[in-house]
Amino acid sequence: MSSDQYFLIPIFSLIDIPSSLMNDFLTQAYDGYSVSSQHEQQYAFRVLDTEDGSALRTPSRPPIASFRTPFQYPPRPRAPKDQCHIMWLLYRFEDFPHPNFIQNAHIELDEQTIKDRHSCMLTGSWQQDKYSIRVAFEASLSAAVMVHTSKNVKEAIQTLRNEAALDGGLLIEMPSKRTRSFQPLSDELKSLQQKKSDASQPTSWQPEGSRLPIFVTADIPLEMLNNIIESHKNWEFNEGEEVVFVDTPTVSELQGRANDDPFTSVPEIPFRNVSPEEINTFVLENFPGHAIHHQRFIVLDQVTAEDGSTCLLVDNESIQPSPRPGFLRDRWPQVLLTVQNIDNRNMGFEDFASEAAGHSGVVDFD
Repeated sequence: MSSDQYFLIPIFSLIDIPSSLMNDFLTQAYDGYSVSSQHEQQYAFRVLDTEDGSALRTPSRPPIASFRTPFQYPPRPRAPKDQCHIMWLLYRFEDFPHPNFIQNAHIELDEQTIKDRHSCMLTGSWQQDKYSIRVAFEASLSAAVMVHTSKNVKEAIQTLRNEAALDGGLLIEMPSKRTRSFQPLSDELKSLQQKKSDASQPTSWQPEGSRLPIFVTADIPLEMLNNIIESHKNWEFNEGEEVVFVDTPTVSELQGRANDDPFTSVPEIPFRNVSPEEINTFVLENFPGHAIHHQRFIVLDQVTAEDGSTCLLVDNESIQPSPRPGFLRDRWPQVLLTVQNIDNRNMGFEDFASEAAGHSGVVDFD
C-alpha cells in the first residue's frame, strides 16, 4: 500500500526516546489496532524524527534503529507545559506538507512514557482547544482513530476518559471491545426517582449547606471506609466541607446526618455494581432541593477496593451540552480539593483531566 493511502497520525516527543521503547510502543500500538471496515483509508503513525517535512511521507514501522528528537523545548520555564509546548509544536507542524497528516489528534511520548514504559498522551484538537488523555500503548492507535473520525472531538475524548477512569486512570481497552457487568438500578431506587423539572432544579449548587455525596458500589473493607472518614477529618486542607455516605436509598434520611463518626459495621450498599451513569441519573432526579451536591459526587468502586487510595469523581457539568457526565480518577482526600477548585471556578474539570493525562491518568498534585 502506498503512503498516499494512509492517514498519518503524528508522534511528537520533546525528549530522546530509547529505540527499544520506541519499538515497543509502535509494535504494541499496531498489534492493538483493529482495522474497521468503515474506514476506507488505513491509519498509521508517523514519528516526527526530522524537521524536514518532505521526509515525513511514509508510516513509521518497527524496528527503528534510533530516535533523537528534532524539537527542543522552548525557553519558557514558567509556561504551563501542556499549553506551551503543544501549541509550539503544532505551529511548527503546520509547515509539514504531507496532505495525509491528520490535524485533530496526535500522540506525545513524554517523561511519563520513560517512567512507566507502557503509556503515552493522546491529545485531540478542536479549533483552539486541546483535550488530552493518558493511553496505554496498545490502545493508542485505535483511540487516535476514534478521535479523528469523531464529529465531536471533546465528546470523543471524554468517552475515552470515562472508560479510563473506570479502569484506574489509564485507557487500556477501547469501549467498543469491552462489556462491563454493571447492574441496573433496583426497582426500589427507580421508584424514588422524581420526574425531572428543569424549572425546579437550580443551575448551580450553593456550597453553604450542601454536602458532597459519596456512593459505594463495591465491597469496601470496614477499615478502609473508616480510614477514609479519618483522613477527611484530619486533612490539612479541610475547610469544613461535609460529605454524606449514601448508604440508604431514602434521600430524606441523608439530611442532617453527621458523617464524621466511624462505622461500627459495613454499611448497606444500595448502589452495588450500579454504573456511574445510572447513579448520576438518580442524583439529578433526587438531590436538588435537599442540600446535597447534585452536580458532582464521588464513587468508591472496585478500583478503590483494590488500590485503597483512589476514587471516581463524577461531574455532570463537564461536557455540557452533552448529557454524558465526565469521570475523573483522583486520590482521596485530594479529590475534595479538586471539587473545591471546580466549585469555586479556580480551575475547571478540563484542567484536572489534562493534568492527569500528563501523569499516570490519575490527578496528582505532587
